[in-house]
Amino acid sequence: MLGATCRAVVFSPQCGQVRHSSGKLKELGMRLKAITNIQKITKTMKMISAAKFAKASRAVIPARAYGVGAISVYEKAGVEQAAEGSVLYIAISSDRGLCGSLHSNIGREVIASRNELPAGTESKIITVGEKVKAFLQVTNPNDLLCEFTELGRNPPSFQDAAAIANNILKTDFEYTRAVVVFNWFK
Repeated sequence: MLGATCRAVVFSPQCGQVRHSSGKLKELGMRLKAITNIQKITKTMKMISAAKFAKASRAVIPARAYGVGAISVYEKAGVEQAAEGSVLYIAISSDRGLCGSLHSNIGREVIASRNELPAGTESKIITVGEKVKAFLQVTNPNDLLCEFTELGRNPPSFQDAAAIANNILKTDFEYTRAVVVFNWFK
């Protein structure tokens, strides 16, 4: 075996960095720190929403007396609802927020009430708030008469209600009965 040569192949890894367990521990520590930071942010958001809820509760409870007073005026005046004729539904929700079931329940209530109407009864929907509009646009896009958004950014005022009422009166839809669907804070 003259002229035969020996060759040896040496294997060297092609990746530049070899990971050891200390790198994985460092990544794990970073993830745990990120999770605790997210928990702190969530806790702060809960505290902020609790403060906003308390403020809204303090505003709603005294105002409820005005609503009860208006209902008693209608009851004593003997105002009766029309049994037949076209119906206008006014669905009221918020423009933003994470209460998905609240908004979808308002939309479902409108749809269920419309399904209970006698056949051939004409009905239209007016939405106040972006969330219920998005829900009802999917199921009843042709029945939406008009929409009002960006009203829930500030506390409600008489000017907001008057603007909504004026726009409803300007529509060409003639109705004999109006149904307002909204959430009720207990």
